[in-house]
Amino acid sequence: MGFRKSWKKSIRKLGADLQQDRKRLLCDKDEVTLHQFRVRMKQYRACHRWISFLCGESKIKKVWKSLRLAYRKSSTIRDVHVLLQSSSMDVAASKSVKNQLHPSLNSFYRSLTKVSAQSIYLLTENLCLKLSVFSGPALRLVLYAYILTRLEGIRCKTLSLPNDHNLHRIRREIKEIAFLLALWISAEPNTAALQIVRLQLSQKQELLGDWHDQLTKLTMIQDLNVSPSSLKQERRIYIQLEQRAIQCLDDLDHLIAALEEVMRYEGKRE
Repeated sequence: MGFRKSWKKSIRKLGADLQQDRKRLLCDKDEVTLHQFRVRMKQYRACHRWISFLCGESKIKKVWKSLRLAYRKSSTIRDVHVLLQSSSMDVAASKSVKNQLHPSLNSFYRSLTKVSAQSIYLLTENLCLKLSVFSGPALRLVLYAYILTRLEGIRCKTLSLPNDHNLHRIRREIKEIAFLLALWISAEPNTAALQIVRLQLSQKQELLGDWHDQLTKLTMIQDLNVSPSSLKQERRIYIQLEQRAIQCLDDLDHLIAALEEVMRYEGKRE
């Protein structure tokens, strides 16, 4: 299968999976499907952002805005689930948090009903149509240039003093790049250099994800009536995870150099 055809197939599968997640959520409203929906939305967003960067916004951008709104409303639900897993939560605090969950759930499902399965299909086909502008080799090169630009942007962010906002943005960007590389590898499984870069990015993503979960816990716990000792322990864990998250970004130059090597190979191959 060609490079461009493989990408279209992956994007269509993502769109179909999103339609199924939407259907299940409106019927069952279970936590597992909600998690699947959020993961696929992040993946879909990575593809949408890349293709929109190359070809401009979709003509049916209202559909994307509605879908993105539903995703954003699901974020509060996910934060509550993370908090409920904390060992610092006593019975009273857990009950208080659960009371906040119902309005968020209702708001999310209302927003999800405004996005039809047909509209997700049309948005997906529109993304695939935009890819048709490029040949397989051209698509490979512009994807490389896009990923390299995003990585260099992350490196620039690491040069400033680290803060929660910067680390959060870096976490999101690394997650998107890792997913795009995964799709690239599925289109060209023998690209060993890309597999190494993706693995290293995934490791960074995991460390940054642990840090962000702890930040979410700490932020929400401060508004609850938890014991001072529990709050102190959560802050201690946060500091440790923050240090690991910052340290894991030290070798971005090596990842960028690896991608540049891939580009040199592609240039000779074309």
